[in-house]
Amino acid sequence: MNKPKYILLVSQYYYSYHTFIIDTENLNEENYRIKAINLIRELFKYKREENSQRGEYLGDFEEGYYKGFKRRRYNFNDVGDIYFISCYGLNDLMYEIGEFKERSSTNKRGRKDSKVSKYIEDHHDYNKILKMVEKNFEIAK
Repeated sequence: MNKPKYILLVSQYYYSYHTFIIDTENLNEENYRIKAINLIRELFKYKREENSQRGEYLGDFEEGYYKGFKRRRYNFNDVGDIYFISCYGLNDLMYEIGEFKERSSTNKRGRKDSKVSKYIEDHHDYNKILKMVEKNFEIAK
């Protein structure tokens, strides 16, 4: 399979979804995995509670599951999910972004739980996650 033009990175925490568009021009199959693992490790430290006893599991980026650009989607499921979705053009990208925005809107309806809102505020701040993404990947311009 050809290398995707973009990778849509989605960070999910409860009903909050943040999307980032990664430029793949400087990515190859090996550095993609390394960068993704570095980001996953950083994100789960940020998203998890400080006293979390969960071990490290890298989801679809674990050895044996990773297939380079042959897979369309890689998932990491933990305290909030992280998705890496290969997109081959703008229409593909826009469709995927729309799906996550709709899911966020649907899941948010009727939720007024201040405890969840506080968790999101503390563990899913867009600007903090953006800095982590930019440290590991090139954001598309």
